[in-house]
Amino acid sequence: MYAPMTGQNHLGLITVSNGEILPSLSPGIIVQTAHPRYHSFYAFVLEEFWRRKLSPTRAALISFYRPCEFIYSVGCHLCQGEHHPGTAGIVGSDRTASLARQRLPEYDPGFEYIETPLGGLELYYRGVMWEMGLIVPGGRGIAVPLRSGEGAAAFPIDLPTPQGAALAEAFREAVKDTEYYKSYLGSRDLPVPLEVVEEFGQAACLCRLQDAGAPDHAPLLDLFLHHGKDPERRRDTFRLFLDLADKTDGHAVRQPDFRRLIYFGESGTASYSPRPDLGDIYERWRLYQAREYYAFALNTLWAYFCAWGIRSGGDVRPLLEEDFIAYCRGHLRLAEAAALLGVQSPELGMASAWEDLERWLLGLAGASGPGDFDRLTRLDAPVQEDALYQLAERNIASDSASLTGMIVLLAAVALRFGGPQLRIRPPWEIARMGKAGRLSFDGFLRDLDALRAHPGLTIEEVVRRLISRYMIAQHLRVARGKLPENTFRFERQDGGLRFHQLGNPVSFADSRFDSVSTHLHELGLCSGFSSTSHGLTPQGRQLLEEGDLP
Repeated sequence: MYAPMTGQNHLGLITVSNGEILPSLSPGIIVQTAHPRYHSFYAFVLEEFWRRKLSPTRAALISFYRPCEFIYSVGCHLCQGEHHPGTAGIVGSDRTASLARQRLPEYDPGFEYIETPLGGLELYYRGVMWEMGLIVPGGRGIAVPLRSGEGAAAFPIDLPTPQGAALAEAFREAVKDTEYYKSYLGSRDLPVPLEVVEEFGQAACLCRLQDAGAPDHAPLLDLFLHHGKDPERRRDTFRLFLDLADKTDGHAVRQPDFRRLIYFGESGTASYSPRPDLGDIYERWRLYQAREYYAFALNTLWAYFCAWGIRSGGDVRPLLEEDFIAYCRGHLRLAEAAALLGVQSPELGMASAWEDLERWLLGLAGASGPGDFDRLTRLDAPVQEDALYQLAERNIASDSASLTGMIVLLAAVALRFGGPQLRIRPPWEIARMGKAGRLSFDGFLRDLDALRAHPGLTIEEVVRRLISRYMIAQHLRVARGKLPENTFRFERQDGGLRFHQLGNPVSFADSRFDSVSTHLHELGLCSGFSSTSHGLTPQGRQLLEEGDLP
């Protein structure tokens, strides 16, 4: 058997968020592709390679590409532009940031700045550029019309499409007068003087897209508003973010604030309620955030279960699922978790009715039924999803936080989104996402509905279902799918489970907030969300109010 690997995503929950939900909300923008001008730069490098009629092989492209990206990375770090974003998202920063700080007299274009042969293009942007219609990826046997008009052919390396070539031309216009473009571009042999790198950085830096008259600004804005996969949904998300920026101007907004503002309508002293014509996209993003609370609860319970297995000697001998249930009977105590949250609760445990847990949550909110729970349970309530998340973050090894608290979190999110009227609305497709046996939010709610149909449903019955179906069966299914990589945290052995001693960190998935908000900022639609002042520009206001830009 292969040695166990650290791995992540042991319940497959991140796969659904990153592979299904977020691509439907922000198509063409992923966590790692934060800067829109990289599309211009990579299209430019590829177009220059083809224009120079170099050998169309991967080796030749690597030889040309790497010096270009290295000098670009150093140049971006040397940029002194007014809107410079710092080092975040500049490819190769682990090695180029320190070189830029040293201000060497000249830079070796053959410096090994990154391990991946085609750097950030191969690591991050290539798939997105294909999705956005900027390149035809080489090596896939895709025939494209020749620019000569004489037939079509497939190529072993990436080829810019006509749209990609036009974007490359716009970037070329920005750098055509630099000495690096005229004398050094793509060369591995000529050391590049500091002043040449600085000049190129000043003209080409990611931040200079915001300059008035940046040649590639209009093509990039048009690209993200009107082209690629599902531009209508991307525009909707842009407008939602702009609406949020407008209504939270005066308050810095970061990813945790974004989650709370979308989910609860408030974070700190900032508040948010979407304009009526953004109701559909707002509900979709809110259902994504609901799924993230649900996923956090499951992953925390999962990590708690694995930690119990190691503490109990499960790495030496197999343990029974029933052993964990017996442990939960002695450690799941609602009163203890409630005390950590500063509220009173009845003495509920594993043998208590699930209905009593729900009744307690409704009573805290002053809600007459599930329909009122969402409206009344806001961020200032002592027991709600974010408070339970933070409780687990601070007390990850605690029975009260990571066992009882996560059961309460699941009960709360089920009350908030359990109404059948929600399930007939188009945005509910977000809750149903979870292909190939992955766990969907809708599936959990329906499973809980089926359990509630049994008279006298107990908390123990819910816990048993979560352990057997959502943790044990799901983990084994996911881990088997990753073979020959061994990411098992436990395996079935002699009628029980044999555990492996490996860590299981838990966190929220990245919502792409930083990447989407950076696009809006660098495309000139609003100021940076992390600044207290992040008002809309005239173009941003027009997009928000009119729904599109000409």
